[in-house]
Amino acid sequence: MRSFSKPYDVPFLTWSERPGGSTFRPSFESFWNFWSFIIVLQVLIPISLYVSIEFIKVGQVWLISQDRNMYYEKVDKRLQCRQV
Repeated sequence: MRSFSKPYDVPFLTWSERPGGSTFRPSFESFWNFWSFIIVLQVLIPISLYVSIEFIKVGQVWLISQDRNMYYEKVDKRLQCRQV
């Protein structure tokens, strides 16, 4: 803390008056921080996770469509999965 020459130069402290004359608005800062974190953190979900989720969906569709208990005799049709 002693390395900063002025207290409002510390980035993690909030002050009611900023050096440029702008005032601190908590609602706007909260809104801005929330969406900034959403944008930054969405990069952390790797593409391999999306690929593995799609493979799991395909596997589940195949298992459901091959289930013999899902056969409807009156119409002579199997279950049709239209997820993928």
